[in-house]
Amino acid sequence: MSLFRTTGKVKKPDEKFEEMKDSIEKFQDNLYVIEKLYSKIGKRQQELENNYNHFATSIRGLSGLETNIDQQLRQFAESVEHYANAFKERRRKEELLFLNDLHELFNYCNAAKERLTERDKKQITFENMSTELQGIVLERERALYPGKDLGSTSGMKIAETMADKMTDIGKARSEKIVKLENKIKQLGQQVAKATDENNNYSTQMMKEFILFKETKETELKQSLAAYADCYIEFYEKSVSIWDNILPVLNEIQ
Repeated sequence: MSLFRTTGKVKKPDEKFEEMKDSIEKFQDNLYVIEKLYSKIGKRQQELENNYNHFATSIRGLSGLETNIDQQLRQFAESVEHYANAFKERRRKEELLFLNDLHELFNYCNAAKERLTERDKKQITFENMSTELQGIVLERERALYPGKDLGSTSGMKIAETMADKMTDIGKARSEKIVKLENKIKQLGQQVAKATDENNNYSTQMMKEFILFKETKETELKQSLAAYADCYIEFYEKSVSIWDNILPVLNEIQ
């Protein structure tokens, strides 16, 4: 089987596997969009975190100048720092819970595409073997019936047909037919084996794709839920931070 080419294009693609490829490609494209958007948001959040840290540093510096309200300003600076830390903690959890799951989904897609590529190789090998077998069968038929038109562009002349009755030529033709019969038998077994392997692989692929769809839906829901939880926790911390510092700021006259 290894003597047959596994490169090229499938001559008779199976529609369900073509739809499978298309589904995985579209899903992976959507993941790339999500990853790109997440990266863009992450950079902006990093900038905000840095800005809040700089703001807290400035407030601490101001507290040294405004000695009459230095305590309130230091508390305000601490609150801003806590808020910046809440930003940082949220990003850390997002990367741990959401981004890692996103990358796992990329891995699922790549693995499924590799499996589909392997199936295509098996299909191409099977098609090449089948074509070769058909050619040998046709060659045997021509040897058996030299005067019969079996697709050849030229027929045998009457003189050639009569000459074929000669002992030496007849013997050579018989030997050729035997060799062709052996090739047909050997290649037929390989085609049958390739058919079974291809069918078994295709059946397994269908089962794996069903599992892939169930897994991706479950993991995507879990990832989005984790992403939302990160924001809920962040906003709860933020409300607590500002609720605690507002009375202190209100004391400043």
